[in-house]
Amino acid sequence: MIGLRSAGRRPRCPGGRAGRIRGRRVVRRHRAAVRRQGWGGDRGSMTVVMLGVIAGALLLAVLVGGLVRGVTARGHAQAAADLAALAAGEVAAVGGPAPCQTADQVAQRNGAGLVSCETSDGGMVDLATEVAVQLLPGWQQSASATARAGPVGRS
Repeated sequence: MIGLRSAGRRPRCPGGRAGRIRGRRVVRRHRAAVRRQGWGGDRGSMTVVMLGVIAGALLLAVLVGGLVRGVTARGHAQAAADLAALAAGEVAAVGGPAPCQTADQVAQRNGAGLVSCETSDGGMVDLATEVAVQLLPGWQQSASATARAGPVGRS
C-alpha cells in the first residue's frame, strides 16, 4: 500500500524506482543529481591548481639557474684575476718589462678581460678582471673580480 509504513521497512514507490513519498507524490532522486551534489562546480579545479604549481616550479628553476650562472661567472673571474696577478707580480718582482701586458695575456687565456692594472714600487700589482655572462635569456651581465700580488713581506 502506498502511503502506509510497515514496521521497519521503507515504503516502496510505485514502479519500483528509488525515491521518497511526500503525500501522494513520489519525489524521485536522479542519479545525475546525486553525483553533482558532491563536487558541484569545482570539478576540474585541481587541474588548474596543479598547472599553477608546475608553472611556479619552472619559474623558480629558471631563476635559480640564472643565480648559479652568476655565481659561477664570479668564480671564473676571480680565478682569472688571481692567475693574472701572480703572473704580473712575478714579472714585476724580477724587473721584467710590461707586467700589465703579461696580466692581460693570462686573463685572455682564462676567458676574462683585464679591466685595470696598476703596478707599484717593489713589484706589487693590483688588477681587475671581468667575465661576460648571460644570466637569463636576453639578460647579459658581467662578473668582476680584483686581485693583488707581489713579493712576500710587502703590502
